[in-house]
This record gives sequence, structure tokens and C-alpha cells, in this order.
Amino acid sequence: MQKTREEIPEEFKWDLSKLFVSDEAWQKDFDSLKSCVDRINELQGKLDHSAENLAEVIKRRDELSRVKDRVRTYASCNSDQDTGNAKYLAMVDKIDTESAKLLAAVSWIEPEVFAMGEEKTAQFCKAPVMAPYLRYIEVLLRDKPHTLSKSEEALIAGAEDALSTASNVYKVLANADLKFPVVKNDKGEDQEITQSNYVTLLMSKNRDLRREVFTSYFKVHEGMRNTLAMCLSGNVKMQVYKAHIRHFKSALCASLHNDNVGQEVYDSLIEAVHESLPAFFEYVTLRRKCLGLEYLDMYDNYVPIVPNFHLEVPYSQGREWVLEALRPLGDEYCAVVKRAFTERWIDVYENKGKQSGAYSGGCYDSPPFILSNYTGTLDSVFTLAHEMGHSMHTHLSKSHQTHLYSEYRIFVAEVASTVNEALLFHYLVNKTTDEKFIAYLLNQKCDDFKSTVFRQTMFAEFEKVPFLLRDVTVTSSAAHPRARRTRRSTHR
Repeated sequence: MQKTREEIPEEFKWDLSKLFVSDEAWQKDFDSLKSCVDRINELQGKLDHSAENLAEVIKRRDELSRVKDRVRTYASCNSDQDTGNAKYLAMVDKIDTESAKLLAAVSWIEPEVFAMGEEKTAQFCKAPVMAPYLRYIEVLLRDKPHTLSKSEEALIAGAEDALSTASNVYKVLANADLKFPVVKNDKGEDQEITQSNYVTLLMSKNRDLRREVFTSYFKVHEGMRNTLAMCLSGNVKMQVYKAHIRHFKSALCASLHNDNVGQEVYDSLIEAVHESLPAFFEYVTLRRKCLGLEYLDMYDNYVPIVPNFHLEVPYSQGREWVLEALRPLGDEYCAVVKRAFTERWIDVYENKGKQSGAYSGGCYDSPPFILSNYTGTLDSVFTLAHEMGHSMHTHLSKSHQTHLYSEYRIFVAEVASTVNEALLFHYLVNKTTDEKFIAYLLNQKCDDFKSTVFRQTMFAEFEKVPFLLRDVTVTSSAAHPRARRTRRSTHR
């Protein structure tokens, strides 16, 4: 059965005291948010008076953002380590509600900057006091066609918390409220299916177990199909609405705007992956043949295809592999990686109610924390290397940039993480002479490519469809008979 949070040893939990030593200290920073807003609003109606005022409002807003990030990070990390903990769930809701109010209170800034006119803005930007903020102004001016009046911006900002309801409902439903059945694992032990061990169970050589796990897992989801469909529908409607009122051509264009990426890049990725599907089908056919199956079902996609080889990697071993694999990046880099392991930046193991999956998080004033659900599989080790790449990217960005410029765009966010995975693969391949282990690693690499390239692009293509349909009623698909039909892959 899943362990409770209290049953996990402290050494395997992230140390959030690096951010706030107590909930009371958190409350003090939370209470200071109002004074941050008051200082910003002292400059309302005065931005066009001087370059100094323009620079000061940017500085003060950045200070507000920094405090808000600290408060949000502490609440969300505490909530993610046990999504059923009502106290921290309430703290997340509290800061999200307050954030909407804060955004509304300072939403006058962009309209007031734009009202100054390009000539005066350019004149102010020549002043030495504006030197640290030139890139900020450059990016801000791209938003001018999509920025509304002061009163309209305040209304939108005030509604932000309410507009996030669909995604918030899904998160709580998926990680706290959905309960899955118990199955007999490969050791003959009772094991509860969870979001975190689902894929690990699908790696079993026992096809009957894989089928039972897959069927049981999705039966629980099927029982919530209308709720899940409404979550999707709510998210689609929210994004379409926000894109419409901000004068974007589509929700997709709105989503790509901050990264300054054209839709043609998005579309060309989908097109390129479609053209490469024959190579993917060859791998699926190889998988079916290696497993000795007449057809390949969805629950056959994770089981390793190397016969008579089983690998379990204790966390201590996985940690050593990751550190050694990253040696080519230099002593300074690896010294920080060591700190991540020894100073408790990582929340290692699954526990009841914990957010599923893995991520790298934190804020400018905290370590780049890693949430993990380490299960001892080779995939767990690669996930650890992947998230360490994100965290090191964040650490190095914070070390060389001010808070204002420290966040990197999602378009480049996966570079550091996938480089780490590649380094780990090459380290392990070159380290062993065991042909079965090498084959196992190659199988892992194929599955990684399947997940990172083909599956992620499939998600992108699927996500695009509801936004292309006008007046789409997503809930209708949940009730449609074809939506409940299991389709088999029959590559022969």
C-alpha cells in the first residue's frame, strides 16, 4: 500500500524551510503583498512624467512578483507533496485568489505605458536609469495590440482565479480524489494502482497483469468521464475567450505569443512527425514480434522487449549514475548537482496524495526543487537526470540574471533536460559490456523517442482539434458510444 507522507524518511523529502522556516513566516510575506501594491500605485498617472518614474514602476512591480513567487512556491510545493492536505490546499487557493486581486490592482501599468506613445517611450529609454529595463520594454511593446483599457484589464485580471477553476478541479480530482483498485503484482503482493506506479506496473512481463492494471485504471477514469470532459471543455472555453477578448486570431496564436513563435512552427512539427510515422510503425512492429504477440494493445507499450533481463535501480545507484554521467559538463556544474542531492532539493519517493509525475520548480529565492516519484526503474533514473537538467538550467539562469530576466521560455526549456538524458544514455552504454543491458538501454532510448517526439506531438495535435471547432461541445464526446470503444493496434 502507498506510504503516508509521515512514513517517508526526512532525507528523501525536499527541504522547504529553505524558503520559509514556518507557515507563520509565510504569512508575513503574504501580508506584505498589499504594501507592495500600494507602493506601485503611488506612481499611477505619473509614468509619463519622467524616465525615473517608468523605471521605478518596473522595479516595484518586479519586487511584487518576486514576493508573490515565494509565497506561491511554498504553498504549492506543500500542497503537491500531499494534495489531500486541506491546510495547504487552502493556502494555494488563498494566494491564487489574492494574486487575481493583485493583478487587477496593478493592471493599469501596461495601458498607461502604451498611452505615453512610442516617441516619449523611446525618449525615456535613452535615460541611463532605464538601461536595465530595455529588454522588458521591447517585449512589452509586442503586447500592445493585445492590451485593453485600464478598466478592462482590471476586470480580466480580477477574473483570473475563477477562469482557472477547470484546471484546478482536474488537478485535485486526478491526484487526490480518484481511487484505484488493488492488484496482485509480480511478487504476488497486493499493490494499489496509483498515478505514479501505473506505468511501472505496465512494465510487467505478465500480460494478464498489464491488462488488469490498464483496464482497472481507465475504468476509474471512465466513471468520471463527464467530469473530465467538463474540465476539458472549461479549459477550452477559457482559452478561447481570453484569446478573443485580446484580439488574437485563435487560442493557439495566443498560446504561442509569449514565446514569439509562429503557428507555422507548431504546424510544421505535426507535419514532420506525420511524415516520420513509418519509422515509428516499424518500431511498433518490432515490439510486437519481440513480445511474441499477434497484436499489440495499449497495455503492451511499456513492457521492455529484451527477454530474460530485469533491472531495478535503487535511488542511491541512480543518483550516482546521474552524477557520473554529467561529468562532461564540468566540475562547477557537478558541484551544484551534488548540492541538489545532499541539501534536499529533491522530494524523491511517492506517498499517498502526492502530485503524480515529476517536475522541476521553485522560485528565484529558493533552490530549484525537484518533485519526483522514484520507483526504481531505469525510466526513473532518466527522469531524475531530465529534471536535474531543468533545475540546473534554472540555477544557472538565476546565477547570471536578475529576477526580472531569470525565467526562460518554454520553447527552449527542454534543451537542458534532454541533453542530460543523452549524457546518461551514453554513460551507461559505454560503462557496460553486458549485451542485454545495452539492448535494454536501446529499448529505453526508443521508448523515450516515442514519448518525447511522437506522443508529445500527438498531444499537441489532439489539443489543437477542440480549438478549431466553433461552438464545440466537448462533453458530447464523452457520452458518444465511439468514445468508449477500445481500439487495438494491429501492426503485423
